[in-house]
Amino acid sequence: MESQEEKYSFIARMPDRPGSLQRAAEIIKRYGGNINRIQFSRCIDPSTVFFEVTALPQDYIAVQYELSAIGYLQTGLPAISFLKFHAHLPHTPGALSDFLALTTEAGANIAHIDFDDAG
Repeated sequence: MESQEEKYSFIARMPDRPGSLQRAAEIIKRYGGNINRIQFSRCIDPSTVFFEVTALPQDYIAVQYELSAIGYLQTGLPAISFLKFHAHLPHTPGALSDFLALTTEAGANIAHIDFDDAG
């Protein structure tokens, strides 16, 4: 009985440098895999990429082996400290600067901000 292609999902932890994503894609391609989906956000984690691929079971095993050999394949996610919140600031001079001073004092590193004085 011939094997059927199946969908697989995995997490890769890659170096934050040019060519890292291409290296993983080349390994998947080498074994006849097709990348169906990639999820990545530098704002959340610059090294973690979620993949969904379609491949034959024996080829997916080979993909896993090669990704593991270069340190990309992850079996879990490290905890990250990420906090998302909304803050409403008064429409007064220095309000944003004062807020940013508080985040700096707390040791927070801002990954994304959307400020608009229109409310």
